[in-house]
Amino acid sequence: LLGAANTPISSLTTNAKKVHSFCDGWRHEHAISHFTEVITNKYNTDKQPVAIVDFCCGYGLATLNLRENLIKNGVTIAKIVGYDISDDMIEFAQSKSTLFSEVEFHKKNVETEFDDVAQYDVVLCLFGLHW
Repeated sequence: LLGAANTPISSLTTNAKKVHSFCDGWRHEHAISHFTEVITNKYNTDKQPVAIVDFCCGYGLATLNLRENLIKNGVTIAKIVGYDISDDMIEFAQSKSTLFSEVEFHKKNVETEFDDVAQYDVVLCLFGLHW
């Protein structure tokens, strides 16, 4: 589920069944902890700013928790963008992220619109695939 931006989106979704069972029993904190560790191990070594996208971000709480954990671990974030199809969820996420200039939330149908994925170093779908 976590892939480099140059990984074809099809390869991220072909293992959806495997990802579903991997995420099903996980609580929110475990998933955030796991992805924090993976991203920190990959991007904290060269100190280059990392660009992250979170598809199906919902209310953005997992995205914001991930941001906080990465910063605590010394990862420099160029930007972290969350996409969701729900106006209400994006509005809530935007209201919680106003203090963070590197964080953006936008309405987007990621089933059909993912043309900008190449600009990101890390592509996540923390919880969207199992719905």
